[in-house]
Parts: sequence; structure tokens; C-alpha cells
Amino acid sequence: MKALIYRKFGDPGVLEWVEKWPKPVVSPGKVLIRSIAGSINPKDVLLRKGKFSCTLARDPLPRVSGGSN
Repeated sequence: MKALIYRKFGDPGVLEWVEKWPKPVVSPGKVLIRSIAGSINPKDVLLRKGKFSCTLARDPLPRVSGGSN
């Protein structure tokens, strides 16, 4: 799948477009949908800057920007 990712924290310059990113693993009780567009909200910006320590421990880098878990 295509994805906008970041491998380190920082300004928008750390964002990287990847053409072949692994698809998420679907666990029981969950579904995988095909999306043609996504959004980035203020929380995503703060995550990219490294401002959410509780999320950082759970979801290490690299991360998909605008992803929803």
C-alpha cells in the first residue's frame, strides 16, 4: 500500500512518501478497508512532533501519518 510515513520526529520535512508499505495485519474482530484518501488532523501533527509519550511507547517509529488504530 502507499503511505505517508515518518521515521523520526520533527517538522513536515520528516514526512516521506512510500509506494510499497506493508498492509496492516487484520486481527480477529477487525476489518481492513481500502481507502483512496485520508486526512491529517492536529493530533497527527503533535504525534509527528513527538508530543504524545503514551502513544510513542505503544507505536514505535516508523509510523504512518494520519493512520487510525
